[in-house]
Amino acid sequence: MLCRMGFMLPLFSRRALVLSSLLAGALLMPFGAARAQADATLPLSEGPELYPGEKTLAEAAAKEGVTISANTALGWANWGAVVRAFGQRYPDVPLAYTDLGSTATVTQLDRLRERPPADAAYFYSLVALDAASRGLLSPHRPVNLDRLPGAAKDPDGLWVGVHTLPIAFVVNRKLVKSLPRTWADLRKPEFKNSITYPDPQTTTVGLTLAFAANVAAGGTLDSVRPGIEYFTALHKAGKRPTHRSRLGASAFFAR
Repeated sequence: MLCRMGFMLPLFSRRALVLSSLLAGALLMPFGAARAQADATLPLSEGPELYPGEKTLAEAAAKEGVTISANTALGWANWGAVVRAFGQRYPDVPLAYTDLGSTATVTQLDRLRERPPADAAYFYSLVALDAASRGLLSPHRPVNLDRLPGAAKDPDGLWVGVHTLPIAFVVNRKLVKSLPRTWADLRKPEFKNSITYPDPQTTTVGLTLAFAANVAAGGTLDSVRPGIEYFTALHKAGKRPTHRSRLGASAFFAR
């Protein structure tokens, strides 16, 4: 878990019935049989339920109106496919989404806690834990939650992990002959002025990468001094962060 920092999908209460239909399908698919996977591509009205009570929940969601999913940009983490599948499965339940970023989403929820502006949200793992500690999330137990490992869910149902974010070194082999194999390798003089990485201060990808490097340097989630010293050494050697990344994985670039 420390090397592959997870993202979480916490839940907070605005119209909790709507959430069950979305997340039950999302969690059922990885564990369901081929029959269940095929049925999930059909409108609910044209096939059997994926789980008991799905039709009842969908009808209640349709009466309540639009469902809002916060921070689920369509170009990230396959959310585009999820949104399309949701629309096919539940054509009577309009789904809207926002793309604010994890931290901005938590700030918005905190300011509007008396009238939450969304039904579900997608957060970086540590941001999700922060949201839970502020009392912004409501318990919810989607279908097949018990099949997820303990590290991928909150014991009280406040959030559930939907994927992990692997760390990768992406290297231009036309320019770099000696490939870096470890975090320590990146400090070698031969990589001076040849490495960029997403900025941990402005991107979740960068923050994930920073924690992974911190653990590799001997740190923990409670002790980040090794990571600070590691990045300080990188900067002195001419490595620099980029300001934004739309990568599907955290990455260092050797150019």
